[in-house]
Amino acid sequence: MRLPVSIERSSAALTADLSNNGFCLEVPFASFNPGREIQGYVLLGEKELTFRGKVAWFQPGNPMATMWGRAGITLTQVSPGLRALISMRLRGR
Repeated sequence: MRLPVSIERSSAALTADLSNNGFCLEVPFASFNPGREIQGYVLLGEKELTFRGKVAWFQPGNPMATMWGRAGITLTQVSPGLRALISMRLRGR
């Protein structure tokens, strides 16, 4: 499930994988240090579904192939709307 994400209202990303405890983000031209606490939102239509989390791991993009890196985010706080979206998406797999 690919959903648009904003990190700190300064970096854009897309979800690459989704679970109840977190998600994998694809991030262009960015670097995230493991352990970093982040906040952001998933954009669903015009609704901002907020979350807080911690970077579990980061894999930079290969400059010969893509500038998109990948980051694993462990969720620490999730809005009710985002929790409902995650549950609905996981049931639909």
